[in-house]
Amino acid sequence: MKGRKPTPAHLQLLRGNPSKRPIPPEIEPERSPNIPEPPAFLMPAAKTEWRRLAAGLHHMGLLSLGDEHPFAAYCQAYARWVGAGEAAAQFGPEDSEWRALVRVERQAGELMLRVATEFGMTPSARRRVSAGPTEARSKFAGLIAGLPDDPRVH
Repeated sequence: MKGRKPTPAHLQLLRGNPSKRPIPPEIEPERSPNIPEPPAFLMPAAKTEWRRLAAGLHHMGLLSLGDEHPFAAYCQAYARWVGAGEAAAQFGPEDSEWRALVRVERQAGELMLRVATEFGMTPSARRRVSAGPTEARSKFAGLIAGLPDDPRVH
């Protein structure tokens, strides 16, 4: 039986800490203030997928400089998955090309799922992560704002 992978501190904080045990600090990779651009080596469909998801992951603190290559692998696998599926549709199950393309599609899909789980992008992974904006907010934030007497409203 394989051992359980340690959960990164950032994900532990996002999930909450019901045990109240101290979460050991870890070295966090540098996070750019801007959403990273897709790497030039990505296929066009991979770049499209990058642009579709990068902002949300960056906002949640899940796309730092050290995370860009694993995310690029997800995007590239996505492009291969889509491309192989579209190409396989041109053939029938009796064609050897169809079988090869379905194999590529399946392998790319498996890689996508593995990496997507690491980024909290699957339903089961999302249940374990309750992410929000990375800036700290007071538990009283928003209680006063919006009241008629509040001068900050005007």
